[in-house]
Amino acid sequence: MRIGYSTWGMPQVPIEKALAEIADLGYTGVELAVTPGWSTDLYSLDVAKRKQIRQLLKQYGLVLTGVAG
Repeated sequence: MRIGYSTWGMPQVPIEKALAEIADLGYTGVELAVTPGWSTDLYSLDVAKRKQIRQLLKQYGLVLTGVAG
């Protein structure tokens, strides 16, 4: 079983910092909030940003468990 955290609680935290903090807290999964106003707003997630997020997830040993928004 994975214990995850949602970035819903970190609306203005840059994804780079958010994923690092989530991993440091011991979580192994993350739900990505893509709501307007969040640092990961769906409309800001171009190809380069999505690739960066995939790389960060791998770097921190996190699994994307869901998308909220």
